Amino acid sequence: MYFFIIIAVVAIDQILKTIVKAGLDLNESIPVFGDFLTITLHMNTGAAFSIMQGFRAILIIIPAIFILLIIAYITKKRKSGNRLLLFSLSLIAGGGIGNLIDRILFGRVTDFVSVGTFPVFNFADSCVVVGCILVVFYLLFIDRKTGKKTLSGD
Repeated sequence: MYFFIIIAVVAIDQILKTIVKAGLDLNESIPVFGDFLTITLHMNTGAAFSIMQGFRAILIIIPAIFILLIIAYITKKRKSGNRLLLFSLSLIAGGGIGNLIDRILFGRVTDFVSVGTFPVFNFADSCVVVGCILVVFYLLFIDRKTGKKTLSGD
C-alpha cells in the first residue's frame, strides 16, 4: 500500500507538471480564485523558497539519500510499523521523488500553484509538507511503543 502511495504521488505530480508546462508560458498565470489563487508556471532551480540556487548536485544527492532511507524504513516496517507514520513517510518520499525527477531531468523544479504572496509551489511540495506535518503529529501525540494516543505527552 505504501509503495502505491509513493507511485501515485509521483504520477500525479508529473502529470500535473506536464499539463501546466504544455498549457502555459513561463510566468503566465490563470486565475482560479481571483488573484489570490492562480496557476502560474514557475521554474525553480533552488530548493524551497528558491534558496540554494546553483547547488544542483547537493539538491540531488541529499534528497536522494533521505528518500532511500525513507524507502528502506518503509520496506522494513511496512507490516509492523505505525500506519500514520508510514503513510506520512510515503507522502514525503513521493513528493521528494517527484521533485527529484524534475531536478535530474530538467535542472529545475516546475512549480505552478500560487496562493497570495506565498512562493509558488507544486503538488510534490504539498505532499512533502503534509507528510511532515503528519510526522510531527505522530511524534507529538502517538505513543511510539504502543501506538496509542497520548493526551498528556507522557
